Amino acid sequence: MTCRLPVGLLLLPLGCSISPVQRGGALYAEARYVEAAEVFERTEPRLPEASPRERASYGVYRGMTMLALGDERRAARWLRYAYSIERREPGSLSPEARAELDRGWAELRARHGAGHHHPGQHPPAGARPWPGAPQAPKGGASPR
Repeated sequence: MTCRLPVGLLLLPLGCSISPVQRGGALYAEARYVEAAEVFERTEPRLPEASPRERASYGVYRGMTMLALGDERRAARWLRYAYSIERREPGSLSPEARAELDRGWAELRARHGAGHHHPGQHPPAGARPWPGAPQAPKGGASPR
């Protein structure tokens, strides 16, 4: 049996045994944002042990979930977190997740009248989606 998850998440055999990051991403894709936020909140303590790919995906989909819930400050932090991992470990994000990350960043900037960066390009190091937006954390720490 194969289970197909939305937003480019992996095809997984044997009854959909998925990671919490994949589960949160699937809930986000189903527009179940409150549930996705809860999954991401519970998963955050595991980030230090996660691979760069998992951490980057987590940042994208937690950021997009926060954006959908209207929490722009947290959305900005998590999207910057994903960009910082992708900058240090190029290719950490799937093309679909990278497109979602760019879309989220552009949406944040548009909400604040700041335009957007060019797709496929990281925002400059230290860039903020709008003046006063929070910075991403240093290193691999999660952006609390």
